[in-house]
Amino acid sequence: MVDTIVKIDKEQKRVETATGQYDYDWLVIDTGCDIVPTEIDGMMDGWRKDIFDFYTLEGAVELRKKLKYFDSGKVVLNIAELPYKCPIAPLELVFMADWFFTVNGVRDKVEIEFVTPLDNVFTKPVAAQILAQFAAKKNIKVTPLFDLAQVNAKEKTIESHKGEKVGYDLLVAIPTNMGDKTIIDSELGDPLGFIPTDNHTLKKIWNR
Repeated sequence: MVDTIVKIDKEQKRVETATGQYDYDWLVIDTGCDIVPTEIDGMMDGWRKDIFDFYTLEGAVELRKKLKYFDSGKVVLNIAELPYKCPIAPLELVFMADWFFTVNGVRDKVEIEFVTPLDNVFTKPVAAQILAQFAAKKNIKVTPLFDLAQVNAKEKTIESHKGEKVGYDLLVAIPTNMGDKTIIDSELGDPLGFIPTDNHTLKKIWNR
């Protein structure tokens, strides 16, 4: 059955959809999350012009078109905030960008900067140390602890809450990630639509 979920009634143990309703004894929730660029001040001003994502098919296709003829300037990849899907994906992008520009013979004319709210390039300390060494070896600048506040598409900068600014010619953005609206409307999760669960069982924690 393919249908659109409208609401989850935890008291009645019922899932309401666009075409009907279904009672349950146990409910497995797998609604996922999506990027929400509208949550970042100023991001939509340059969206799909000089600011691109790669977590959607449309975004990846448009980014490919932009990268195809990009032969000089500064590429910045920015992670707006935590959590976000697939923690290694942003690093994979900058490493692939390094390879892509090298193959095209323009790497010496392209700067690559990885801007993250984390204190390092990755979430796991041992892996982060090794990956940071690779980034340095490939001349990829890493700017940690950058808490994104806004994007100024006109001057092509991103700005942190501390007032730090990073300029770009091409911004690859990982905007705010939010859970499904149904989770928010059903009051099953936090304001971002994420559900608190037990780390060992993945059962929802109801007392939070």
